[in-house]
Amino acid sequence: MGSKGVGTEAQRYIWEGAIPLQIHLHESEVTTLPPPPPALILAPRIGYLPLLAQKIKPFFSNSLPPGVDTIWFEYNGLPLKWYIPTGVLFDLLCAEPERPWNLMDLASANKKWKCGTADMKSITSSFSMPPLVD
Repeated sequence: MGSKGVGTEAQRYIWEGAIPLQIHLHESEVTTLPPPPPALILAPRIGYLPLLAQKIKPFFSNSLPPGVDTIWFEYNGLPLKWYIPTGVLFDLLCAEPERPWNLMDLASANKKWKCGTADMKSITSSFSMPPLVD
């Protein structure tokens, strides 16, 4: 019975794991003085960045250009793919984990990154997965 409790506790720890994020609005998107402070949010490791948009948009709404509808995130100039879980992005991109993880929030008005995605193939190619079947 004791080992079952340990397994349950470990599962709960994994499922409830979170990464503290500090999200800055990109300077090209700021329309107010002074610029807004960064948003601090706890993101689930098994969650996805687009699911945080509904919490982040209201925080920056007074500072965004009118009509901004779409946002995306970047880390050190690299736009983050939205279909990769937040925990995986953090583990792949932060060689020395920083707390909180500093991300940049960009709005659709900035045409620098049209799709809001980056080629992660170069990043993930250095990681090899063992074969599923021998």
